Amino acid sequence: MKTFFLFLMFLLSASNVFAQKNFVQKTDSILYSRYSFLKYDTSYVKRPQQKFILSLQPQVSTLGLSLTANDIDIDLENSLNPKIGINFGFYGINVGYKIKMGNRNNEGGEFNVRYYGRSFGIELDICESANLSGEIEIGDTLKRKIDKSGISLGIVQLSTYYVLNSKKFAYPAALGKSFIQLKSCGSMFLGASYTGAKIVNDSSTIAIDVKCASLGVGYGYNFVTKNKKMLVHISALPMFVFAEKNGFETENVYHKMKYSFPEVSISGRFALTYNFGKRYLLGMDEIRYTTIVGERKSIEAGFSRQLSRIYFGIRF
Repeated sequence: MKTFFLFLMFLLSASNVFAQKNFVQKTDSILYSRYSFLKYDTSYVKRPQQKFILSLQPQVSTLGLSLTANDIDIDLENSLNPKIGINFGFYGINVGYKIKMGNRNNEGGEFNVRYYGRSFGIELDICESANLSGEIEIGDTLKRKIDKSGISLGIVQLSTYYVLNSKKFAYPAALGKSFIQLKSCGSMFLGASYTGAKIVNDSSTIAIDVKCASLGVGYGYNFVTKNKKMLVHISALPMFVFAEKNGFETENVYHKMKYSFPEVSISGRFALTYNFGKRYLLGMDEIRYTTIVGERKSIEAGFSRQLSRIYFGIRF
């Protein structure tokens, strides 16, 4: 009986290992089919031969705020803690983890998710920072620096794009590294975004709440050198605000912010990648978002978000 029981346990263990192996093979097959058999012009775009990519990505980012009311201009900015990211990609699906570096007492934090597809992509940024510093200017005569303004800013930025010439132009070749651009090519693309922002100060005398949605048309270009080792990407997406719910509160009285055409939300990207053989790549990229709403005679608010990183990647 004991021998039979041990034999039964062996069969269950073997079947479990076989089922797990079968599941892994089936998953690998499905992902490979998705990864390899897409409709695109192979003379312009191709997939890397390797299915894995591992990269190291140091990153710095800033959060900016500008306020204008009549002849008063306030420009503030804060650098968020630098980070080192470790990113792992498998058949074009990327996951990563970021380690905070530098001044750990910096009053700010951030969270972001990015997916760069050939036709469609999405970016989500959530960040906040306290005690922004900068300067205040009153008219043309008085200008003063502000070390600790007591003003805190939180932003939620959600952006999407749809590429019109996705068969020849590969957005992820510059930003996601899941494609390789073989020839120089550009494309127009459609974009939409949502911006939510909250501004408060320590004295609680004023608070600004912004919620707006934007639509626009942009253009991107991937330049590839003749030896196909270096890629330079540049793109811009200007969008106009079509829906908003913006207001500010002073002394517990709420005021709706006036709409002043054009209210805009603009995103821009720059990337450079150099390939060492078929496995190694080195590069940098920069992303910037800017949103401007309101009316200068009453109150106008501008928000900016900038992310810069360098990376070293290995395909295997």
